[in-house]
Amino acid sequence: MPLQIYKASAGSGKTFALTLEFFKIVFAVPGEYKNVLAVTFTNKATGEMKSRIVCELNKLAVGEKSDYREELKRSLGLTDGQIRTRAETLRTLVLHDYGRLSVTTIDKFFQRVIKAFTKELGIFPGYNVELDSDYVLARAVDQVMQRMNADWDLRAWVMELMSASVEDARSWNVKDKIATLGKELFGERYMLFEERVKRHINDREFLRAYRLFLRQVAEEFERRLRAYGDAACGLMAEQGLQPSDFKGGTRSFANYFLKMRDGTLEGFSDTVRNVVDNLEAWTTKKTDPATKARVEAVFPDLNEWLKNSIAYYDGHLRAYNSARMLSDNLYQLGIMQDLYGEIRSYCEEKGLMLLSDTTHILNVLIAGNDTSFLFEKTGNFYKHVMIDEFQDTSAMQWANFRPLVVNTLAEGGKAMLRYALKRVLLAVVTVFLVAAIAFFAMHCIPGGPFDTEKATDPATKAALISRFHLDRGIPEQFWLYL
Repeated sequence: MPLQIYKASAGSGKTFALTLEFFKIVFAVPGEYKNVLAVTFTNKATGEMKSRIVCELNKLAVGEKSDYREELKRSLGLTDGQIRTRAETLRTLVLHDYGRLSVTTIDKFFQRVIKAFTKELGIFPGYNVELDSDYVLARAVDQVMQRMNADWDLRAWVMELMSASVEDARSWNVKDKIATLGKELFGERYMLFEERVKRHINDREFLRAYRLFLRQVAEEFERRLRAYGDAACGLMAEQGLQPSDFKGGTRSFANYFLKMRDGTLEGFSDTVRNVVDNLEAWTTKKTDPATKARVEAVFPDLNEWLKNSIAYYDGHLRAYNSARMLSDNLYQLGIMQDLYGEIRSYCEEKGLMLLSDTTHILNVLIAGNDTSFLFEKTGNFYKHVMIDEFQDTSAMQWANFRPLVVNTLAEGGKAMLRYALKRVLLAVVTVFLVAAIAFFAMHCIPGGPFDTEKATDPATKAALISRFHLDRGIPEQFWLYL
């Protein structure tokens, strides 16, 4: 089936359209009901679609009025009798095998896949899914608050958080602030961090050193611009020049030298950039000759400093802003990592998996694996995939789902044959290895079949040797053993 996309607003009949597509598939081939995966985003939508499938099948089977009848007749070329007969068959199949009707939420589907890979992921098979992440977070916040008195680094980070809240005229309720930070732990932005980054965040020595580095970057940026401003203002003072002596008067470009010196620069306007290497833009026709001469005398040095300061500003502004923002907010990463540690400890202690972890764990599982057959280990093979409310799919959810969709579109039924062949070949190799280990283990054990206290009759011994080919070479015996 080709990829089909329906764009529709709320209440416009999306569930009707999805159910119709499901009916088109299963009425054409009744056994396909096991090979259709319909994914929704809420339990309510899942229940609504399952209920509609069963109710409408019953209506079609007993001959009651159904909005789907005419569309199925038109698209599949079936008669009323054929529709009724196939509906009866499908109703029986679905009700007797209701567990194979794969209409589910995306989170439950991902959970099903993870359940099939608990061994590979090192997860306790009997884990429980914790839906109430707020409760787990509140508990972690309480634990962090209790540790604050004995943990000086943590206390310093929390104090910075409180100071920032007071300066911004926000609530200084520290528990609420920490809980707000903690909510980021359940989002994909945090989960997408590489493990290497998470290890660094968890290393307090690294955080201290990194913060010092960031402050040095910011201070160097400010020092360089201040040096240009000091030099320019000093030269202007030596020549008895004021910013008002340049073109533009009290609003002239020369005021930017003062801003650099005083650390109040917020960027260079186009007017300032246009005076670089342009002496005519530094004075006007009304400028008196003596002032104009002094301006021309300082032009080479001031122009060079202005040009260099603009180039330095443009080249290092992004690094400066990043360093300032990271340095001012690095304490938040420290607090978040402490919260993360408390949440992980609680989940491991109670044998829990947060619902928000499901997508990330599956993302790690898919990376670098044979995704063509990854989903088949759940016990289902899907030839048709339907996704409701696709706009609500997150980037990580789609990254997990995309291999299944791509494989379904690209291979269709051929994938099942390939899957079966792969499993058969794997079974053959396994049996061969087991047989080989058993055969050579028997030959490595000291002694033989006739090494007993009671001697074996020579005729009987010869017959046994001939019967079990013990008089032949090891390679031939192994071949006959197989």
